[in-house]
Amino acid sequence: MKTQPLQPPPTSLSSERIKPRIREYKFFNIIVNGRMRLFNEKTISFSGVIALAFNAAAAKKCESFSVAYRNDKENIPEGVLKNGDFVAVRPGMTFVVERILKL
Repeated sequence: MKTQPLQPPPTSLSSERIKPRIREYKFFNIIVNGRMRLFNEKTISFSGVIALAFNAAAAKKCESFSVAYRNDKENIPEGVLKNGDFVAVRPGMTFVVERILKL
């Protein structure tokens, strides 16, 4: 006797609505202080750029940072990030982070 696999009960919802949505992670390259980094988000914060530049999430009290960015491939103007700012990230975008010591 051949057994058949169990079938889920019929539902009124379409199969598209009950499927879980899986986020596709698309990695692309950005340049931070002359080094290529893989990135997969739509935006990056001031502190996120610093963490990529110096491999540290927190700064010391005697340090401050300057973050500038530009993208040569698209019509995104260059600019400067301040603490708490975010910027849309595109492939090939360049970030320059400078560490400034406070006296």
